[in-house]
Amino acid sequence: GLQIEGAHRVPPEGAVIIAANHRSNFDSAVLPRITHRPVNFMAKREFFATTALSRFLTHVGAFPVDRGRPDKTATAHALAVLRAGGVLALYPEGTRRSGDEIGPVQRGTVWLSQRGDAQILPVGIGGSEFTQVKGSKRIHRMRVRIVVGDPLPPPVSRSREALASRSTELVKAIQELFHEAGGPGPIPFR
Repeated sequence: GLQIEGAHRVPPEGAVIIAANHRSNFDSAVLPRITHRPVNFMAKREFFATTALSRFLTHVGAFPVDRGRPDKTATAHALAVLRAGGVLALYPEGTRRSGDEIGPVQRGTVWLSQRGDAQILPVGIGGSEFTQVKGSKRIHRMRVRIVVGDPLPPPVSRSREALASRSTELVKAIQELFHEAGGPGPIPFR
C-alpha cells in the first residue's frame, strides 16, 4: 500500500536532510524507502529505554535526542552525518501531529542544513495518520503515499533572517507536498 512519487529528486550523493511531516510512528518505517542511500534518524530518547529496541534502532541508523531542550550530543551526531556526506531524516514539527496543517516547526532543520552544508529535501507523507493512531500500538493496513519535492539549498547566511526565510519556505513546501500526498485522511486503495 505504499506509493512513492518523486524519488528521482533525492540527490544521489552529498549531504541531504530529508524533512517530512510527521503523523505516525509508521513514517519512520516508510520514509527511507525513497532512497537506496542509508538514512539516519533522530529518535526521542524514550525509544532507547530497552536494550533490544535500542540495538534495533541503532542498527537502522537512529540515534537518541532529548526533546524539549537543546541536545548537544544529538546535534554533534547529526552534523557528523552531514559532514560525511550522509542522509539525515528529520521531522521539523518535532513530534507527531494531527490534522491538515504543518507546524509549528523547529528551526533546527534549517540550522543543521546551514552548518552541515546540506540540501533540504521536503517530503509529504499522506495517509499514515490512520496506519497507527497516536497512543495505539495497533497498525492498520492503509495506503500511504509519499511525495518528494525539489531540494532546497542550504541558507547562504547564518543570520536569523536567512534561517527564518528558509524555514518559511520549507514549511510551505512540506505543506504543499503533504496535501499532494493525500493529507492526513485515509487514502483509498484503487
